[in-house]
Amino acid sequence: MVVRATLTVISLVLISFAVSDPADDDYYYDYEEYDSPSKSDVYKSNEFNLGALVSAWRDYVKEKRGGHSKRPSHSSNKAAYPSVQKNNRKRPNRFEEEEQETRKNKFEEYEDDKDYCEPRDESYFTPDEVQCDKYYECNIKGEVQEKLCLDGLMFDVKRERCDYPAKVICGDRKKLQEARPSKNCPRQNGFFAWPSGISCQKFWDCREGKGYLQACPEGVIFDPKIDACVTPDQSARKECTGGKFLGFLCPSYTPEQMLRFGNHDRLSHPDNCQKFYSCLRDGSPRLAACPKNTVFNNGTGHCGEPSEVPGCEDFWKKKEEDEYDYYY
Repeated sequence: MVVRATLTVISLVLISFAVSDPADDDYYYDYEEYDSPSKSDVYKSNEFNLGALVSAWRDYVKEKRGGHSKRPSHSSNKAAYPSVQKNNRKRPNRFEEEEQETRKNKFEEYEDDKDYCEPRDESYFTPDEVQCDKYYECNIKGEVQEKLCLDGLMFDVKRERCDYPAKVICGDRKKLQEARPSKNCPRQNGFFAWPSGISCQKFWDCREGKGYLQACPEGVIFDPKIDACVTPDQSARKECTGGKFLGFLCPSYTPEQMLRFGNHDRLSHPDNCQKFYSCLRDGSPRLAACPKNTVFNNGTGHCGEPSEVPGCEDFWKKKEEDEYDYYY
């Protein structure tokens, strides 16, 4: 009776207690809150000992609360005391969560304010709706800063950077900043063709307001729409069509007419044994040239030995003599 009374006091503190089996000293009863008593055997066949059981229970409670003490186990009763599984999941940083929540709330509060944008983990750029060379930088706090490309450049939405107009699709963003022209440069940056009446090949390469004269190779013209040198038939510059630019007119071909090289024929240059023209079916000429020490053979349509083309036998010898006289 004394043992039972003492155990009752312990139960008020631990919410669980043990009572010896009155009929068998090798067994005892576990009492847990809200549960019916369960019968268990004494550890290692020792006789029931109140102090040992209380100590074991304290260790069990400590383990449940995150401690490191372990309750003695017995092979016949392992299921009664489940092990604690370690959680390896990384908890979010409390300060990061608070910062993200603050940014989100700030955006929702100022969603219609042009000075704020949707916050993200990194800064990003967005285009202006009407002006092609204007864009906005949004930082991680959701704050917006208006920016302009250098004069002459435009904002590329896909690549999020400023680039030459030929590489940017503006769509409905037609508006541009006011130009700041300088000598030979309509804008501070960009490529600008010479007037066709002067030259179809030359153009200005403008960088920060300073123009550098450039020229396309022989036989091709500068196309400002794509900022590149192309053959006249590939360009939209009508004033620089092949006949006007090259000074050569190809024959007219009918759709049914067979051409020696499929979609074109080849004709010799009237003044230069090395050069020739590829004449397209639509009559557009393209200037071409044979490798060094060869000349164009109009009969075969290919480049060959100078000795095989009447009038071109000494072409390269004279050319080298002229170049020597020019330099010396």
